[in-house]
Amino acid sequence: MHHGDDPDALKKMRKHMEFVDAALGATGRYPEGQLNPNDEGELAFAVGIEEGKIALRFGKPVAWFAMNRHQALQLIASLQEKTDILA
Repeated sequence: MHHGDDPDALKKMRKHMEFVDAALGATGRYPEGQLNPNDEGELAFAVGIEEGKIALRFGKPVAWFAMNRHQALQLIASLQEKTDILA
């Protein structure tokens, strides 16, 4: 896995990644309630490909994230789609 917080690298990635046009990062909503006192709410993120690697972009620094079963299945499908592209 790879990770980073370099804004210049992020600019480069944006040129190559297949991201949706939706805003990324915190939405300020809690559609399923607050998970715990540290829960900052819903997080919009995108999955793309950068130089032969699958990359997730969160739009903000993220220490952790959680999802329900349906959301996990959506993430799995998105990751599988990207792995098929890289195959």
